[in-house]
Amino acid sequence: MTSHINMEVLKSRIQGYLKDDTISLHSPCSETNHVTYRLDSSSHDDLLLRVGWAAVWDDENRQFKEVSDFKMRSEVATIRYVKEHTSIPVPDILAYDPDWDRKVGGEWMLMKYIDGVSPRGLTDNQWEALCTSVADIWSQLLRLRFKSIGSIYEQQNGSESHYFIGPMTYIPRSGSIASPEASTSGPFSSAREWLVAAAKGKLNPTRRIQSDFDYDQARKWQEAVIDVVKKSPLLNSDTLDHEQIVLAHMDYSLHNILVDREDPTRVLAVLDWEGARTVPMWAANPVFRWPYFLSDSTVAHLRQLMRDRISGQIRGWETATGDDGNDLRWLEWQAYLSSSDPSMYESGKPVLHKMSWRDARCF
Repeated sequence: MTSHINMEVLKSRIQGYLKDDTISLHSPCSETNHVTYRLDSSSHDDLLLRVGWAAVWDDENRQFKEVSDFKMRSEVATIRYVKEHTSIPVPDILAYDPDWDRKVGGEWMLMKYIDGVSPRGLTDNQWEALCTSVADIWSQLLRLRFKSIGSIYEQQNGSESHYFIGPMTYIPRSGSIASPEASTSGPFSSAREWLVAAAKGKLNPTRRIQSDFDYDQARKWQEAVIDVVKKSPLLNSDTLDHEQIVLAHMDYSLHNILVDREDPTRVLAVLDWEGARTVPMWAANPVFRWPYFLSDSTVAHLRQLMRDRISGQIRGWETATGDDGNDLRWLEWQAYLSSSDPSMYESGKPVLHKMSWRDARCF
């Protein structure tokens, strides 16, 4: 695998955008798919730079690019769309460079730095107030409506922006060596079309295959699941409230929310929009993570508070997070695991809505 960021080219491009030759980068923080830097400039306030890793794998006569060319592009468009169509606080993006010529070694975006903190040390009343705000933010996303399943992109026409739904983006996972092809990743006109594509493996990453992998058996499992999805009566309708296509933040959670240092109930920004996608409401299902230091009873109370708050504002949310949604999520899970042994997903347990019922933890 090769992955290299040409810092000289990167700095030159940033200097050209800022029209400032005195920039300096510091405090690098490497994540799985990108690296961030604090950026100082004589002509601008504190800035944040994020550069995507453009890792390339060589496998005999083939090359695979681990991170797709459209992941950050879609994230930038999504943030700008949310900023224009809601009151949700998001980062201010000053510049985005897709690095088409590969001279940097990865696409990058430049944002204003947000001096906020993760929520900690709140009183019971403050936690309730914060979670009410967090529920209201999610409700704003659910009010947005789209005609296709995929991800948001932006096309500049002079000084005007045109947003459209394009291929569904993918967040690289452990074991993957290449993202799905854009040409097979949507957009999709219906949930059935989306899940059939998923069952056919069109939305799966390229992975290294074990030498003893049984292709014939995997193909039989896959063909059976494709048939199930094509014939499923669960997908006959697309007009009910919980079937409407909404915008889903794939990692909506407290660790991606910055609050005011002085008033921890005030949300300053919702971060990490990579992988955001437009999907039926029942599929808007992030793993909402709670701090380890909160008791189980407190988490249960706050989780119910959020679910009630969202249900009171969004028609169909109660259905989307209930049994009807569980059945549809099970079908989605089955589609994405179509070439796997059915024992992996046929546990007999419902696929519960994570944000409404699961007790996942973080920080």
